Amino acid sequence: MKRASLPRAGASGRAPEPPDPELMAAVAVGDLSALGVLYDRYHVTLRDFLLRAAPDPADADDLVQETFLTLLQAAPSYDGRPRAGGFIVGVAAQLLRRRRRFLGRWTEILWEVQELCVAAVATPEENAQATEDLAAVDRALYRMSEAKRLTYLMVEREGLSGEEVAAALGVPLGTVWTRLHHARAALQRALQKRGPR
Repeated sequence: MKRASLPRAGASGRAPEPPDPELMAAVAVGDLSALGVLYDRYHVTLRDFLLRAAPDPADADDLVQETFLTLLQAAPSYDGRPRAGGFIVGVAAQLLRRRRRFLGRWTEILWEVQELCVAAVATPEENAQATEDLAAVDRALYRMSEAKRLTYLMVEREGLSGEEVAAALGVPLGTVWTRLHHARAALQRALQKRGPR
């Protein structure tokens, strides 16, 4: 990893703060100290933005961290503007949008499962059982690791092939099949615990 060349100290004994374009150029080649300076400079402003944009403060804190980690990959596309704050907020907005899209899809899945269950039942008892099954599936998916949950949803909901999932997640194909197997087994166990109908 290359390191940013820091300016020499002036008469006050303190080096002047490097400008944002210089810091972003350093981050683009993997300089974590430059990333730290940008974090110190912008994390409060970014968190304030995310507190307004994200419904849950815990999500805002997670997204601040995720934004600065993503900045390592996004920095090469920085356009050189004097202040990087807008660019960093843009990265955060993209992450928030992706997260909302995922949660929206997740909600759609749950509604579709519920509709299928309700359509297939005729009695109030069967309807109650279908609702309980849906809740059991929901709990089981949320208890899974994120890696297994994402893999399961990408294959089962999005219809992606194992190869596509492997490429998207940056993991070997065998890992995709292992995660998918464990996710399916966890869901099956969750439904079996519901007992006989």
